[in-house]
Amino acid sequence: HKPTYDSMRKSLEAMKAHCLNNGVTDISMPRIGCGLDGLDWNKVSAILDQVFEDTDIKITVYSL
Repeated sequence: HKPTYDSMRKSLEAMKAHCLNNGVTDISMPRIGCGLDGLDWNKVSAILDQVFEDTDIKITVYSL
């Protein structure tokens, strides 16, 4: 199944909770949900920013 913006937000919320519960301070990732999955990076990036805005977790996104 392809991701939706709602499922992306829910997944990122779960990842945020995992990070906070396990002391994760840095995350590196590709442009998740984009490319073959078909989501727009500008929208995904905005969701990512919203989900993690109230944390000190550093997120680095790589373009592959």
